[in-house]
Amino acid sequence: MQPGKMHSLLKRQLKRSFGDSFEMPEAWKSFIDMVDSAYHESDMDRNMLERSLELSSQELLQTNSEMRAIFEVVPDIFFRVDASGKILDCKTGNTSDLPFSREDMLGRKIFDIPLAPIAGKFRKALEDVRRTHAAVSFEYSLLLHDTEIFCEARLIPLLEDQAIIIIRNITDLKDAESAPKKSEEYFREITVNSSDVLFIVDARGMITYVSPSVERLTGYSPDELINKNSLFLIAPDDHARAYEDFGKALLTQEVSIPNNFRIRHKNGNEIIMEGVGKNLLHNPAIAGFVMNVRDVTDHKRAEEALLASEEHYRTIFESTATANIIITEDSTILMANNNFAVLSGYAKQELEGKISWTIFIHKDDLEKMKAYHKMRRLIDGSAPPSYEFRFINRKGEIRELFISVAIIPGTKESIASLIDITKRKQLETQLIQAQKMESVGRLAGGVAHDFNNMLSVIIGNTEMAMKKVKPSEPLYRSLQEVLNAGLKSSDLTRQLLAFARKQTVSPKVLDLNDIVTGMLKMLRRLIGEDIDLGWHPGHKLWKVKIDPSQVDQLLANLMVNARDAIAKTGRIAIETSNKTCDEAFCKDQPESIPGEYVMLIVSDNGSGMEKETLANIFEPFFTTKQEGQGTGLGLATVYGIVRQNSGFINVYSEPGQGTAFKIYLPRYVDENVESEDDKPEPAVQGGTETVMLVEDSETVLKICKTMLETLGYQVLAASSKDQALRLVSEYDGNIDLLLTDVVMPDMNGKELSERIIATRPGLKCLYMSGYTADVIARQGILDEGIQFIAKPFSLKDLAVKVREALG
Repeated sequence: MQPGKMHSLLKRQLKRSFGDSFEMPEAWKSFIDMVDSAYHESDMDRNMLERSLELSSQELLQTNSEMRAIFEVVPDIFFRVDASGKILDCKTGNTSDLPFSREDMLGRKIFDIPLAPIAGKFRKALEDVRRTHAAVSFEYSLLLHDTEIFCEARLIPLLEDQAIIIIRNITDLKDAESAPKKSEEYFREITVNSSDVLFIVDARGMITYVSPSVERLTGYSPDELINKNSLFLIAPDDHARAYEDFGKALLTQEVSIPNNFRIRHKNGNEIIMEGVGKNLLHNPAIAGFVMNVRDVTDHKRAEEALLASEEHYRTIFESTATANIIITEDSTILMANNNFAVLSGYAKQELEGKISWTIFIHKDDLEKMKAYHKMRRLIDGSAPPSYEFRFINRKGEIRELFISVAIIPGTKESIASLIDITKRKQLETQLIQAQKMESVGRLAGGVAHDFNNMLSVIIGNTEMAMKKVKPSEPLYRSLQEVLNAGLKSSDLTRQLLAFARKQTVSPKVLDLNDIVTGMLKMLRRLIGEDIDLGWHPGHKLWKVKIDPSQVDQLLANLMVNARDAIAKTGRIAIETSNKTCDEAFCKDQPESIPGEYVMLIVSDNGSGMEKETLANIFEPFFTTKQEGQGTGLGLATVYGIVRQNSGFINVYSEPGQGTAFKIYLPRYVDENVESEDDKPEPAVQGGTETVMLVEDSETVLKICKTMLETLGYQVLAASSKDQALRLVSEYDGNIDLLLTDVVMPDMNGKELSERIIATRPGLKCLYMSGYTADVIARQGILDEGIQFIAKPFSLKDLAVKVREALG
């Protein structure tokens, strides 16, 4: 039905019933216009509408059944209300837009139904209709069934201050209107937030569109790029490729873009890009090449870094000091470096992909390694850690190797690094032997410490007793013998410490003849009765400056070496003499300096040595003796002592003719310094000062206290650090000197002195010890300026040292 036809048809029917003079009320006209429009827009049955409109106007006015039929077929909601908004009639439409039935709504006001959220709009519209007698319409939205719907309300005036309210759901219409806008916003959001950039380029290569994300990528805004040639962004070195690809793109719908090309950022940096696209020049809506590009700079740099890393690790694999191999799951050598090739005796071409590495493993170690490898894999899936095994090279030589194995992630292959530890294992064996000797030395040091404490008691008490006996009495001579024995025993303990290399170096000006003479008895016991020892001292021997214990050590090591070179019986000779070495002599002695020396010779008539042996005798751990019979450190120690004292050493030996070691020690020429033998004995001098004495041995503490009191000193004696600290805190008088043992339980003498000096600044300290001097040196006791006295000591020695310490 055409728009307006319903109006004409109804008017014609009414005039037929009431005559030509009948004029349709304006309210009826508005209503019919509205219904006409509604019917036109709906999908109702036009034939039914035609039949309804053919009814006589009299029947239409007398009953509303036909009018209701019109209401019911229209899919909108109808209300007939009075001036107060009371619902006189209603039709809910073809959809259940309202949760109330017609009967529930009749008699209620339009403002009270679920339209209440927009009740104010209805009230105002109803007032406007009553005031103007004209139709009023408005739009509104409300939430219904958790869904937002959009509606159009139209109010049409009727007679007797009534009105028709027609409500139409226009949600679909709104959605249709907003769809293009939403689609555009959707597309814009994608292009703005995408990390990729979308370009459209025309047939000339000019940019006609670029997505906003281009600014984040290149620094240029879209406005700066529109109508610019696309080459503007591409780096000059890639222009040729870009021209070539663009030419190909003109001939096909598939755009060929370089896999990687560089774009110039606005700040001058270059970015590596990757793009794909399509030729849409034939599409009038686009008419261009549509290209999507993305930044692959980090990806490409990661690829380059990976290649560099592979090259880096390949270089490490090849150039490291270890022998490296990569092994497949079946033990085949996949890759080997040059070090492994040298170790195995095979060329790399013979190894890689052709040989199982198990052929190099000693058969006694192979099964153990396989079992351990299997056990580790069952437990945690890893390769075995580091371990040692025996390796057999191509020549059949057995080497001791240390191997570290790791599974390469993501593969079933393993990488193994091997280190040849054959020499190290030999040195370990020698070190174990050396440690045994070190243990003997420690034992000797401990024995000497305890022995010195006992000697201190013997010597001290003997001296005290001699002061109470007249020299003419027989008892005095007996006490003198005890004292001499104690002093000689003290010398023996010093020799024991020197032999064990536990004595701190303390050089003195001395005569070598005196030192050798004093050691002859011990040296004869050292070499045994079957070997004759000859002693030939030089006449008017020059003085040397050396630690006496080092001389003892030199002689002991050389004598043992000579003794071992003699099979059963033989002869060893010790000689001393003065020697002047000129430049001619020193030319053949690389480590010598022209000058005056004292020469000490130790010679034997033993087996002698070959030239090859002579070239290595001073190397640490080098020995020609059977396993367990020597450490290889004796001659190395001799060499070290000689060099430490600015001397040099020559060795003369022939197989079967014996050996002669000639040691040259520089002459001491400072005439202003008197030798130890020329110094006058210091007079015994005491004092009246207060001395804090700390000694953990009760017997030593007692005799030291007696000796100090004999010298006139006031003594505060303590047998422990706690007692000493308590005495210091409780004593109100002045303490002038702290005399303390070095090695004590809980706290050493140095630490104790620091604690006491903290409370009594300026306190002088004198340290004493009969323990091994290496322990003393580690504690820092023998530093320059520190006062020290070795136990056992005589009354005279103590008196001198105490006065020196007090200044």
